[in-house]
Amino acid sequence: MREVRFVELQKKLFYHFEKGDFERSLEIIQTAHSEFPDRIDKTSFWKCCLLSVQGDLEGAVAELQYALNKNYWWNPQLLLQYPDLKPLYHHRSFKNIVEECQCILEREREKEKASAKIMTIGNTKATSKLLILHWRGSNIKDFSPFWLERDDITHYSFTFLQSSQLFGYNSYCWDDSAIARCDLQQSIEKMDHNENPVIIGGASQGAALAIEHALLQELYTFKGFIAVVPAIKDINRFEDILKNQRPNNMKGFIITGKKDHYVEATKKFCSLLERYHLPFKLVEIKGLGHFFPDNFQSLLREAIEYISKE
Repeated sequence: MREVRFVELQKKLFYHFEKGDFERSLEIIQTAHSEFPDRIDKTSFWKCCLLSVQGDLEGAVAELQYALNKNYWWNPQLLLQYPDLKPLYHHRSFKNIVEECQCILEREREKEKASAKIMTIGNTKATSKLLILHWRGSNIKDFSPFWLERDDITHYSFTFLQSSQLFGYNSYCWDDSAIARCDLQQSIEKMDHNENPVIIGGASQGAALAIEHALLQELYTFKGFIAVVPAIKDINRFEDILKNQRPNNMKGFIITGKKDHYVEATKKFCSLLERYHLPFKLVEIKGLGHFFPDNFQSLLREAIEYISKE
């Protein structure tokens, strides 16, 4: 499965990049570029980030332009908000690339009119069924390998939902909450959950959305939620939900990193859960940023067991 290999390289890259081992990071990027010539949207972006933090601004801009010339592009918001690209913000050529990407995004959104997609993998007769939401700027093919391992496929049923909201080249997001709700409702209606309750999960923006709808219980009464590095931005939103209703027979399992830029908001959210007596487990991992931990598969099994246990 090519997607699994690509995820493995991505994990290695992020590990070495966070350690400041830029030489090894470049080697991994070059390997990924060689093995996956169709993923220049990712490999060129990674190389641009690497060159940018090293101070090679001309080289960083040239890398983006190289990909753009091959019809790969990015959401302009991503380019303007990604911390590693901050040194480029005042570079004239970088500004031109951002403007061009904005034009492409508007054109593609008008042309594509994307619809939500679902993909179900695993044991359809399993008692544990999961509905998984990808993080911002991804798709189900790229995102699903983070969750799948051979043993897990045998024991669980995974349904991955891809948003209908275009974010960038071959990537999607949950920015419009009304559209996200509609996508989620459609996926629940298509799921074969029978008498077995569903656990909803996700990472980053998808994790925040999963938490919200697990607490709301409007579309479906979820058994619980699994949130990986949740991008929690509005604590008041969750407090308003918990004030109005306390979900019954539901648990949460939250995985965050001590280096994740949402870690403090995540802790505040956990304090809310404590205040409203909603059972949860928080796993905070030393050295982890906004990414999946190396031991995620074992944590996933722990999460499913914790939530499923009466």
